[in-house]
Parts: sequence; C-alpha cells; structure tokens
Amino acid sequence: MSRMFSLVLWALLPALSISSLQADENAPNTIQWHSDVRVATKMAKEQDKPLLIYVTSDDCFYCRKMERQTWPDAGVVRAVDSHFIALKLTPQHHAQVIRNLNVPAFPATLLLNSQLKHQQSAVGLQSAQEMTRMLGALLPTQTQSAVRPVEYRP
Repeated sequence: MSRMFSLVLWALLPALSISSLQADENAPNTIQWHSDVRVATKMAKEQDKPLLIYVTSDDCFYCRKMERQTWPDAGVVRAVDSHFIALKLTPQHHAQVIRNLNVPAFPATLLLNSQLKHQQSAVGLQSAQEMTRMLGALLPTQTQSAVRPVEYRP
C-alpha cells in the first residue's frame, strides 16, 4: 500500500508544482512597504519620488480594514508602486518617529515630497477611491490621468 501511495505522490508532484506556480503568477499585486525610515527617505530623495507614510497599529480596527480594502486595490497598488516610496510605521517599532510626525490617531496616511516636505495627510479610514484621489493630487498632471480607481463589476 505504501508503495502505491509513493507512486501516486510522484505522479502528482509535477501537477502540484505547476498549479502552485500558476497560483503565484495570479496572486494580487501588493504594495512594497519599507519599514526602515532611513532607507525609505534615502530612496525618496535619490529616486526623486514622494514618500507615502502609512501609520498603523496592531490593535487598530480601521487599519485592518484599510489593509483589506484600500491598499490591495489595483489602482492604489499601481499608483503607489509606480510613483511613490511606501513606508509603513507602527508604534511598536517607530514610536519616536510617529511622535515627531504628530500623528493624532490611527490609521494615518502622510504624503511628503521627495525633499521630505509635508504635502498632505489624512487620519482615519480612507477608501480606495479617496486614497487614489489623495495620491493623484501629488503627481504631475500628465500622470494623474493614469491613476484612476479600478471599479469592481461582478
């Protein structure tokens, strides 16, 4: 019986490998978040890109909601990954930086230009459409038309 099981397993192994590769190819895009403040600010300056700072906390209900609904949105992911350096801060790891930024509540989203000057911020839950508008406001005019929310149609 165990020999038969081994033969079946070896026969299925290539199919399992192919299906796992296909699942990875179809996985939704995600934002490439940085957690190191120095690295992210250096990249923003060197690449001449605005810095998107997302301030979240482990016990924040609306932070989890943004992480499920706003940040995975295809339009938001495309805009962030194409035009911004993304930095995620948590009070567990970045308490002093968050205090220095005067963040009053979680979640908070701050946009700084490539010279690290504050441009815009929002506190509280932001929908994908609201986030896309906020991100688009910081981009050059010719880029704004390419940054649109993706509407879901069943």
